[in-house]
Amino acid sequence: MTTTETLWTPARGPYVASWSAELPALESSLTLRPDGDGITWADQTERDTDPFGGCWARVEGAQGEGEPLLDQMNPHRQRDCFLNWWCQVCATPCSHTTQGRLFLRTTDDPDPEGDFVSQPPLCLPCAGQAIKRCPHLRGRAVAVRARKPRLSRAKGYAYVPNGHGGLWPAMKVDVPLDDTTRLPWVLISQYLAELRDCTVVDLEEELERHAAAA
Repeated sequence: MTTTETLWTPARGPYVASWSAELPALESSLTLRPDGDGITWADQTERDTDPFGGCWARVEGAQGEGEPLLDQMNPHRQRDCFLNWWCQVCATPCSHTTQGRLFLRTTDDPDPEGDFVSQPPLCLPCAGQAIKRCPHLRGRAVAVRARKPRLSRAKGYAYVPNGHGGLWPAMKVDVPLDDTTRLPWVLISQYLAELRDCTVVDLEEELERHAAAA
């Protein structure tokens, strides 16, 4: 596992970030499921699906090649972080206290309760680095702990049958993960988690306590 310090050097990027050498796979390999009730890759593997039965977008190319694209997330690594509640930067367990798991928001979203977020949680050391190094967060970060964050929705592109055994892309959508009618037709690129039972916390105080206990 790459250390947090290495991840945050200019030559590296957070675990969840896409890289310039990672490109979307051609969707011409998408096809109708054998039961005709959704989409699948022609050579679908276990990595292409999830516990909700969704079909996930593929990316070709290797993590770490080219330049990190800090404003984009790799679909599978974003999924990994949410399914395992990993830190989005170092891919170790996120910070979890009696007040919940740690997320970073901005002052544009002062009330996090009920928000849907695509950015996975963080561990404390990585959160401290993020507010210093990320231009989007610098001077605007709000630390939030959610006791009951819940994977709730999936974002992606919906497909429809073209009537000739193939598929037409429809539109960009986000659908509930329990929508068994629509979800099978979506090529998923991101999860959305709903923040529940939230508390805004003082990140600097938490970092000081963490350093003192180390």
